[in-house]
Amino acid sequence: MPSHLRVVTLITVLALLAFAGMAGAGTESIGKPNLIQVKSGVAQAQIGSAGLADIEGYLKVVGRGAKDEFFYAWAPALKVLEDRGIVYSVLLSDADGVELYMVPKASGVDRGAVEQASTILSEDDLFYLVSVKSEDTAGVEALPAKQLLPRPWEAGFPLQPARMIAEAPAYAPLAYNSTIQATVDAVSQSNLYTLLSGLSGENAVVIGGEPYTIATRYSTTEGCRKAAEHLKEQFEALGVAAEYDYFNFRKWLTSVDFPEDNLAGWVVGSSLILRTDNGGQVWYKLEDGTEAGLRGIFMLDNETGCVVGEGGTVLLTDNGATWQTVTTPTTYDLKAVFFVDASVGYCCGAGGTILKSTNGGHSWSALTSGTTRDLNSIYFTSITQGWVVGAVGTIRRTSNGGSTWQTVTSPATGDLNGVVITSATTGAIVGDAGVVLRTLDGAAWQTVTSPVTDDLSGLFFISQPVGWACGNGGAAIRTLDGGATWSDLSSYISYQLSSMHFANSSEGWMVGNAVILHSLDGGVSWEDQSNNIRAGDVNVVATLPGTTHPEEIYIVCAHYDDTSPSYMTYAPGADDNGTGTIATVEAARVLKDLDFEATLKFVCFSREEQGLVGSAAYAREASERGDSIRGAVNFDMIGYVDVSPEDIEILYNGNSLWLADAYEAAAGLYVPDLLVATRYAPGMSGSDNASFWSYGYSSFCGIEDLPLANPYYHRTGDRVSTLNFDFYTDVVKSGVATLAELARLDTVSTSVPAIALDPGIKVGPNPARGEISIEMAAGGARAQTVDIYDVAGRLVTSVRATVENGLAKALWQGDDASGARVSAGIYFVKVQGHDAAVKIVLVK
Repeated sequence: MPSHLRVVTLITVLALLAFAGMAGAGTESIGKPNLIQVKSGVAQAQIGSAGLADIEGYLKVVGRGAKDEFFYAWAPALKVLEDRGIVYSVLLSDADGVELYMVPKASGVDRGAVEQASTILSEDDLFYLVSVKSEDTAGVEALPAKQLLPRPWEAGFPLQPARMIAEAPAYAPLAYNSTIQATVDAVSQSNLYTLLSGLSGENAVVIGGEPYTIATRYSTTEGCRKAAEHLKEQFEALGVAAEYDYFNFRKWLTSVDFPEDNLAGWVVGSSLILRTDNGGQVWYKLEDGTEAGLRGIFMLDNETGCVVGEGGTVLLTDNGATWQTVTTPTTYDLKAVFFVDASVGYCCGAGGTILKSTNGGHSWSALTSGTTRDLNSIYFTSITQGWVVGAVGTIRRTSNGGSTWQTVTSPATGDLNGVVITSATTGAIVGDAGVVLRTLDGAAWQTVTSPVTDDLSGLFFISQPVGWACGNGGAAIRTLDGGATWSDLSSYISYQLSSMHFANSSEGWMVGNAVILHSLDGGVSWEDQSNNIRAGDVNVVATLPGTTHPEEIYIVCAHYDDTSPSYMTYAPGADDNGTGTIATVEAARVLKDLDFEATLKFVCFSREEQGLVGSAAYAREASERGDSIRGAVNFDMIGYVDVSPEDIEILYNGNSLWLADAYEAAAGLYVPDLLVATRYAPGMSGSDNASFWSYGYSSFCGIEDLPLANPYYHRTGDRVSTLNFDFYTDVVKSGVATLAELARLDTVSTSVPAIALDPGIKVGPNPARGEISIEMAAGGARAQTVDIYDVAGRLVTSVRATVENGLAKALWQGDDASGARVSAGIYFVKVQGHDAAVKIVLVK
């Protein structure tokens, strides 16, 4: 839990905010606001002067509560919804202290005055829709020509009670289930103790086959990275599919190269090399053996290349994946590298450094550049002809392979950062303040008009006439006439950019400050591929796919990072939040062998202590994907007891009361000795439940006490020995019972072929996202047919195996007989001639 409670205020503002209405007659307190849930993605409605807008999702209506907290919505708005056949419901939610007003654009109303007194959410020709924090209500009086959203007592606005279809999802506990009870009873106190002792660094663990002691899990330390690896291995050892969910990527990327096609590419940056084999759909981190910042890359092909960087760093690869460090005769930072052919290469850098290799980069010699100014870019058109540019308008040229360099007159006085020679006589240079230079003879350079004034650093030509440049402030420009004129594409981009590369005249990439951009239309528009980068901080996500409704998701989660006064070296974090984290692992262990209709996810978040960063990224991306997260059970500090008997506090907001009720009911049914105290606490924004609340998902925070009673909170004394494992175990058991009831045990799968691990059939990977390989003994020379069944026993498809050397092999692409992709979930492989079926899991 963070050391400070961060108030998260979210108002989901659709263009149709004029649906907002005020509540009943009481004005003595701020009550819970309503949510109008509009269940139509295609409907359009017009409310007075609010204009047209697509309707989908939630619309917050802030009101003042009467004593009975019954709310009214603006009747004219609801009537339009009803008249147009738009289905809606009004739900209760938590207040976040914001009031909405409509301000008419009356004669003489100054927009600046409105902005000064409030926040303008939307406007049309006649009205402003504004918000004011409740604590700033004095500002409301300053609104010119203000008009409070209609109240029931104001004449001219007849109101009626909102049609309240449901306050919140209703929770009806299932009848006692002996299978769930057995699963709950399988939660092991000794297992919790062992796992928690390892995560908190009180015992060594094995990570990646090597012993390691996790002394701290502070988010920027190696210990935190090792903890993530350890948790992923724990889930995988259970047979539960686990993956890293990357977020918070903050590396400065400096150079990009696609040497042969639009599929295989490399990016380098701050102590980082990334590679893609599919055009950037996934960028994964390569091990480069150095912590140096990397500045330039040149790939001769998809296997051979060179990277240069800080402190004279040079790295080579002969397979495109692994990199070896090469000794160089300099400690100056190297900024760019260029190879003429497989043998001859050059690099340049700070202090006028130029190095040359004649053996493919395996050894380097220093050349005399004739300057001590920093050199930023180098380009050769042949073994002998080359140019280098750098600080204070420096341009130098060689005609003898770098043996000597001549000064070239430069019209620029600022730093020059990129040079490309497009033919024997033409070329371009870019630099600070938007400077663009052009040559028509390879010797004399003239300034051409640039459409930007930001510093330009990246320059690339796909052909003699077609080129691009990029730089600071999201600057991006393009030429179609060899650099004579340039057009500005910057309005589409808002990043700091450093390098670009195009595979053809349409498809290209740009990189910069923590961003990779991809274009398919020659740089006119760009798609952000940053979320495809498998580097940076990670959440750990394990998944048990649902059988019949895998799209429904229930989550148990916790943050695995921690802190203390000695956070970089020693922060055991046993209670905060080792207890919650290990609860997710133990829940996965006891639930993994059951089939559930809905999907269960076990999520361990990082960077909670820095402001819920990991969970915020996860919830945001889930919302953007449209994930149907029905409920998220968040555990944060669930092992310390200060009084006996201790209760577990379940803190919920308006949308999550039903989920708190579910936990309380499950505990009462399966763990009756545990005391549960549910509390309406919409301001509880200091733990990961708040991230789910911010995106409209139901969640609660399970915590031992609030205010906190643990004296070891955020201290080096937060160790296993301070915890009460009887209480801790009961909290975890109740969480398991809650998940089992919500996700619903699947009783249908009994109709599928018998489930058994047939030693004669090998299936992998399992779980899988795509292609699955099925291997078995061929049984002579005959081929075999493999049938794929779903959990209802229906035949999905059949695939034919091929036989080679007595081994039959079939490939299933995760599709049905028509070739359509099947949904995530559990399937069964049945090989003709074998009695048993093998269970396989497809994940999303």
